[in-house]
Amino acid sequence: MTPVDHLLLPEAALLPALIVVRLPSGLTHFVVAWRRHGRFMQVMDPATGRRWRACRQFLGEIYVHTHPVAAAAWREWAGSEESLSVLRRRLRDLQLSSRTVTEMIATASADPDWRSLAALDAATRTATAITQAGGLRRGRQSARVLAALVDRAQSEVRGGAPLLPAPYWSVRPAPAGPDGIDLDIAPGSHVAIVGQSGSGKSSLVGLLLGWHRPATGQVVVDNELLDGRCLKRLRRETAWVDPAVQIWNRSLLENLRYGALSAATVPLGAVIEAAALRGVLEKLPDGLQTVLGEGGALVSGGEGQRVRLGRSLLRPGVRLAILDEPFRGLDRERRRELLAQTRAWWRGITLVCITHDVGETHTFNRVLVVEDGRIVEDGSPAALAAQAGSRYRSMLDAEAAVRQELGTGVAWRRLRLEEGQLCEDGHGAGK
Repeated sequence: MTPVDHLLLPEAALLPALIVVRLPSGLTHFVVAWRRHGRFMQVMDPATGRRWRACRQFLGEIYVHTHPVAAAAWREWAGSEESLSVLRRRLRDLQLSSRTVTEMIATASADPDWRSLAALDAATRTATAITQAGGLRRGRQSARVLAALVDRAQSEVRGGAPLLPAPYWSVRPAPAGPDGIDLDIAPGSHVAIVGQSGSGKSSLVGLLLGWHRPATGQVVVDNELLDGRCLKRLRRETAWVDPAVQIWNRSLLENLRYGALSAATVPLGAVIEAAALRGVLEKLPDGLQTVLGEGGALVSGGEGQRVRLGRSLLRPGVRLAILDEPFRGLDRERRRELLAQTRAWWRGITLVCITHDVGETHTFNRVLVVEDGRIVEDGSPAALAAQAGSRYRSMLDAEAAVRQELGTGVAWRRLRLEEGQLCEDGHGAGK
């Protein structure tokens, strides 16, 4: 793998290259980027044959995949002549003097850590974008701005406030993953996982889904090591509700039944009620046979979440339910109602719920507080809330303070979108 924009530079010597592109339908497809001719790329497409695409347009079609790599491995690649030749080219394009280019690369390369080269690379991309947009003149002005951007990028990559836009970074620190975890979840218990964004909550449940494998230690399910055979069985017995779950360009009925491995044994009507899909169903022109569009384009974000929930509820033989921010896009009251209904539906089934609604975890058997990839607190909600200075207590207090601040001192207006018009309760339609 390599940064996408390296593809256009002869210094990278990447062509011909096997490329994954994303089609308008959202599906991925393999093509061969054969060679560049000025502003155009010659593409060999197994579906349509040879074609020519504007380079910038072709770059926009490429499916960008991110993958965790060891810091030492990335540093070795970034310090290679292959990578440094591309960086020199970018710096020369800013019309920096040869001396300045040599000094900047030498300074970054002298640091055995990966961050200095990453900061110089990101700062160079940012300065290039500003220059191409006409915001900077090449030469001395670009050199001054670039030096300042490198300093800010160095601070950012070491934990400072973010400044450079994410697309200009070819590498970033990996989010915290599970570390030093010693956890036992009793069958049939309902466990809530809370913590700040990026703390490692999803990575923790990713161990159960088989996305991650522990570098040390092991994951055991039903006293059996979670290897390939055990994982296959576990996945057949797992219901997963997450905004990332795909909604297909098929009918509502097909979307609900997708993943049901055998003839449906769960009454569809009960699922529609439990997932609060009745209102969605009534407004669809063809009811259950309505095609939802690519990615569920015909339904809103909150409605899509209910479709995902309904699909999981319809799945037979579930022994493990994993909810990762399952009701994102819905208002707080609806989230509370659906969580209660979902837990009642899966009563007696092991359920793990990742949520930012800390106040809604008080009815769970157990709460885990995750921070920097570690479980820093573990206990019943009542016990954790009673501990002065506990992180769980602090999160509850912070959530209550935000609600209090939003609910007082401001005259709120209630707006709704109705038949394509924005309306305010108690008033006529407006724009």
